[in-house]
Amino acid sequence: SNSTYGSAGKRTPKQAKAAREYATTLFKSIPQNSVICFTDGSANPNPGPCGAGVFLFTKPPTITKELSVALGHGTNNVGELFAAGAAAQLATQVCASRSNLKYLYILTDSRLTKDYLDKTAKPKTTATRRLVRAVQRAIESGPELDDIIVKIEWVPAHLGINENEHADYLAGLGSANSKLGRTNANRNDSIRTGNFLPAPD
Repeated sequence: SNSTYGSAGKRTPKQAKAAREYATTLFKSIPQNSVICFTDGSANPNPGPCGAGVFLFTKPPTITKELSVALGHGTNNVGELFAAGAAAQLATQVCASRSNLKYLYILTDSRLTKDYLDKTAKPKTTATRRLVRAVQRAIESGPELDDIIVKIEWVPAHLGINENEHADYLAGLGSANSKLGRTNANRNDSIRTGNFLPAPD
């Protein structure tokens, strides 16, 4: 809860300590033969130019991949959700090349994203409902994920976790490129086609 872990930039020393302990315990619990995706969203201002970021690595660390997605105008929540869909599809590619992978962990620092995807919270707008359902389908329907156990976990933001900070950087880069008109994805097209991966460079 917020009372236990606080929020990014507003934590007391006690909350920061609890958040670090929570994150450490979570990371230690992730088993071998896992794909781990840190995801993040950014809109600057919010709403405004929007981006999504994914940093993927395997455990043990033999593969790393990253994505920065420029989505045009949107909100931070749009970026957070889009990043989860992109993470699932990037992980599908990795699982296709590695038969020993058994788990996919999508780690988001957005409680709302986790609650939407876990179906413990209901989006209030039609646009958000459509996006959430499309992301859920991307996670559920990846052909290489049929035998993979998928976990969506919340991680506290801005604790100095390098992988999480890099996902934040990639999301911010997507937002910056959106501001410059350099979009490489469109959320409406992604909802329609089911593809969350950005266009090739």
